[in-house]
Amino acid sequence: MTAAKAGVAASLVPAGPQDLDIVHELRRRGTTELAKLGFDEWARRGAPGLTEQDFDAGRLHVVTEGAAVVGSVVLARGGDPALWTDEELAEPALYLDRLVIGHRLASAPLAGEVLGLVREAAAREGLRSLRTDVWADHEVLLRSCRRLGFAPVRTIDHPAAGELLLLQAPVED
Repeated sequence: MTAAKAGVAASLVPAGPQDLDIVHELRRRGTTELAKLGFDEWARRGAPGLTEQDFDAGRLHVVTEGAAVVGSVVLARGGDPALWTDEELAEPALYLDRLVIGHRLASAPLAGEVLGLVREAAAREGLRSLRTDVWADHEVLLRSCRRLGFAPVRTIDHPAAGELLLLQAPVED
């Protein structure tokens, strides 16, 4: 999947074995940045083994610009039953988790471009919704998600992650 906006072309492709080291580095940096903001859930749940599990299951994707890997995201057809109801899990949706964009490149335009690529992939598969979860008190991330078309579904108290806001966006605008 490739999109070009303002002269920047980003692609979203399944991660290959050659991408794992950079994904680990991106996640390490992301965990450090989140910790500076007071969020440690990635440090608790973001163990390196999780990256390999996502890779082995075919859920790990990388964001590239040219030959450079500039980000990663986990995309899954099924959501976490600890977060979503049985009825929601039965609906055709794509679940996004652990979107990381290299810190120097992190920007709303690139995040929007990546989300556009995800929407295109979901539409090709006949899915109607994109879903994710964010910390309920992470105002910066919440504002970004709202700008990208996500609306609140509900807030839950997750034993490992704390208070989370579940969000959903339509695949087609």
